[in-house]
Amino acid sequence: MSSIRVQTSCCDPSGGTDIGFEIFLNTTIYADPVNIDSIELNNDTTGESYTSLGADPTLTINDRGVFGSYRGIQVILNDLTTVPEGRYCFAMIMDYTNDLGVPISNQLFNFCKVSLCESEAILSKELPDTLLSQECPPEDCQDLKDKFWEAYTLYRAMKIADSCDLDVAWDNSFSKLKGLLAILKKELCLNC
Repeated sequence: MSSIRVQTSCCDPSGGTDIGFEIFLNTTIYADPVNIDSIELNNDTTGESYTSLGADPTLTINDRGVFGSYRGIQVILNDLTTVPEGRYCFAMIMDYTNDLGVPISNQLFNFCKVSLCESEAILSKELPDTLLSQECPPEDCQDLKDKFWEAYTLYRAMKIADSCDLDVAWDNSFSKLKGLLAILKKELCLNC
């Protein structure tokens, strides 16, 4: 599925609410004109659903234009300040011209993407700052560092599996990651 890439936009750098996903379509396969008719996505972890359809859509689609060999499509989750964590499955209906010049209408594409925004924030900023800046008793500090590296390794493995479209035991991995982060936060509060 290298012709369609997806990345999560965990936060809007400008401080706004443009959070969601960026979809990148390979322009050698999906040539102009490209029109996204609809996108529906479901967070398999939380059960929440979002759609571009209906009188009160819960997501917005913006065509961001061509960047190099990819067309950028921004999918904004309306009225949210962060992307809820979970495994998102997309159903995207698109009209486009294929690489042979043949117009294709109402083509359905199904793909999934993992969002780990909260875990990423905790592992990249919150925990390292606390572990490095606090005076922890040596016997507690090593255990906390070991748990941090276990959580970080699991997080990276989940991200790598997601980028390779591998469907690893998502529910078990997600539960274990959340459990490790909860233990780390609790023990940091008690011991550091």
